[in-house]
Amino acid sequence: MKLSGTPLGEALTPGAVLRLTGYVPPAYEGIPATGEHTWDVLAEDLGISREAFQSLVRAGVVREP
Repeated sequence: MKLSGTPLGEALTPGAVLRLTGYVPPAYEGIPATGEHTWDVLAEDLGISREAFQSLVRAGVVREP
């Protein structure tokens, strides 16, 4: 399956490996942009506060999407 609109141009992704009659495979809407989920990972998975995240942004460690 070919995707467009990625940060590096067109990308190939694997389609559904198993194909069954009547099964509708998932639709691939594209891939996330670089850094798109940074806040989610830092906040939800690591418990970083919004203030700490803003400090990391100001220091150039991470970028806001």
